[in-house]
Amino acid sequence: MNLAEYKQRNRKAVTLPSGLECQIKKLSFGEIQEANALIDSVGLGQKQNEGANVIAVDQMLCCAVVGPFKLVKKQIFDCADDELSITDLDNQDYEFLVNEVTKFSGMVQDDTKKKLEDDN
Repeated sequence: MNLAEYKQRNRKAVTLPSGLECQIKKLSFGEIQEANALIDSVGLGQKQNEGANVIAVDQMLCCAVVGPFKLVKKQIFDCADDELSITDLDNQDYEFLVNEVTKFSGMVQDDTKKKLEDDN
């Protein structure tokens, strides 16, 4: 396998509900651990720490989107032509992207795979 084939296997084209197309990559072990460490440091699911959970998810998404633009944590007007501020994503696109990245990176099982494993 050459580098181009490797990259292709670890990337996926997705179309967001808004129609915007992007390419995501599987998150590395280190990227996943970094997001988990941020969540664990403040306590996952605790009401007062929801902001930290959002920060960790935002960080994860910025790492995962690899084209044709960069997803960045900047103010909308500070973005370059090839950048999209994460705050520009509407709720449907954001949730869709979270689901796609976590499934593609193996962080959660998709329903079909889980059902097949449960049936066996």
